[in-house]
This record gives sequence, structure tokens and C-alpha cells, in this order.
Amino acid sequence: MQQNNDPENVRKLLEQHWLHCRHLESERAWFMSVYAVITGGVLAFMAQRGSETLGGLQILWPLYFLIVLTFFGFFHTTRWTYAFECHRKRVNSFARIIWSNSEIDPTMEIPPMEIPLPKKLAKVKGVFKTRYWFPAFYFVVLVLFAFLFPPLRWWAIGSLAIALWLGVGFLRSMLKLK
Repeated sequence: MQQNNDPENVRKLLEQHWLHCRHLESERAWFMSVYAVITGGVLAFMAQRGSETLGGLQILWPLYFLIVLTFFGFFHTTRWTYAFECHRKRVNSFARIIWSNSEIDPTMEIPPMEIPLPKKLAKVKGVFKTRYWFPAFYFVVLVLFAFLFPPLRWWAIGSLAIALWLGVGFLRSMLKLK
């Protein structure tokens, strides 16, 4: 297979991958905003209605909906994060080709924040990256559902088990990108 390192083609590829990175970031931020509005609305609705019953059953359907939406958020956030990292790697490689003669680093490599940690915890510094915090948010919300709403506990625990299984696959995939 013949390689074509024509600078114009490389620039077009870089632009496409860069635009896709931005699109994925926008999707993730958009979903987080919509999730916050829907969650706030459902919780306000539940607070307003109190523990009303419908035919002897407490109205819990909005909370079941929130569990499904939270699981959906976890699943899609891990998928968007993985796709973003794949495109970011491509952007970096194309940027290095285009600016190979430059003294600056044109890549999107951003070091993690320097947070002072005890020596025993120094290995977890890589956790302080946005790519891990978005999925962790939805996972923590699922944990809260399991503990704060006893009638929904088994639904939330089931969602947590599936999210944990998907999370392990996500972390393995992220490690392969390095």
C-alpha cells in the first residue's frame, strides 16, 4: 500500500478528526445539560406529588425512568469518551506530521492537573482527567439511586452491575489506546 503524505491530504484528515473531536465533546456536554434538566424536573415533580398512590401503588415510574436515563448516560458517555480519544490520537499524529519541523508541540496532549497527593496515592494521579469524571458521575448517580430509593434498589443494583461490566471494558479499551 502506497503512503501519501501530501500535506494537503494530511491537513484535511486532521481537520476531519478535529471536527469529530469537537462534535463528541458537544454531544457529551449537551447530554449532561439535558440530563440535569430532566433529573431536576423529575425530582421536582416527585417532591410536588409526594407519596401519592395510583390504585394502591406509589407512583415510582419517574424514578425508574431516571435509572434508565442515568444508565443511558453512562453508556453513551463511555462510548463518546472512547471515540474522542481515538480521534484525538489521530489529530496528534497528523499534527506531528504537519508541524514536524516546528519546535512547538502541536498536539492535544494535556498533562493531568498537579494535585498534591501523599506518596502512597501518587499512582492515581491519572484519574484526575475529564475522560474518567464524566462516566464516574453517572456511576455515582446509579449508586445514589441504589441507596436513596429502597423500592428501586434492585433496578439500580442491576444497572450498577451492567455499568461496572461496561466500565471495565471501557478502561481496558482506554489502556489499549496508550
